[in-house]
Amino acid sequence: MPSAMGVFIKPSDPVGLIAARVPSAVRVLEEARIDYHGSGSRSLRDACSAASAPLERIMALVEEQRATESFDWSAAPLSDLIAHIVDGHHVFTRELLRRIESNLAHALRQHADRLHLIDLEVTFRAFSEDLLSHLDMEETSLFPHILGLAHRGDLSELPYSSVDFPVRVMNIEHESAEDHLGELRRLGDNFVPPPRASGALRALYADLCALERDIHEHIHLENNVLFPRALEMERTLLGPDAPPSRTSAIPASIRISEPPPPRR
Repeated sequence: MPSAMGVFIKPSDPVGLIAARVPSAVRVLEEARIDYHGSGSRSLRDACSAASAPLERIMALVEEQRATESFDWSAAPLSDLIAHIVDGHHVFTRELLRRIESNLAHALRQHADRLHLIDLEVTFRAFSEDLLSHLDMEETSLFPHILGLAHRGDLSELPYSSVDFPVRVMNIEHESAEDHLGELRRLGDNFVPPPRASGALRALYADLCALERDIHEHIHLENNVLFPRALEMERTLLGPDAPPSRTSAIPASIRISEPPPPRR
């Protein structure tokens, strides 16, 4: 198994690379509310500053995790990484979405006076629909394309002429997912149930918190590890024929929905 031993953490290291090389450090970063997923290219120093987290303390905690870490996603075979994303994160996400939908329905019946739950339901339904479509696209087209690159088969038979475009689509959908998660956290009072909350509401907030963390890890593994490695693999395979990586905007027609505005 790829090992993280020998990796020394520096304040200038990209926070996404740290999370890839020391997967157990994700817990430290999550608890400090440090963005290692959507802004993984930022240095650990800048990420800590943005989260108002003490850099030296975070580095010490990450070093504690590094000392016992035995796996490094940045060096794992792409087939193993994709299997982990699908069999772990995708399966868990679908299960959580079903549970959240059920608990949300119960909570709405038991807390009819809490109007913010209606807004939360609207946001969650839009988010869930978009997210399930996102997972399906990854599993049916993008991931098979990346595995085709990894196996060095007939590139003309792959779903896309280049992995660059679907990766850009996924990145924009990840940004939208982050926006939805932020809105759900706001509507859910930071997922802290009130003192007299029902069991359904407590379960709802616990599952929303678990979903947020899981999607953060999911986005991190794709944005900071899988996608950059797939793009580099394509450039290596195609050489001078490789299309340039583009950063232009994705057409609005394929963007997933924005979080709905709050009720007035």
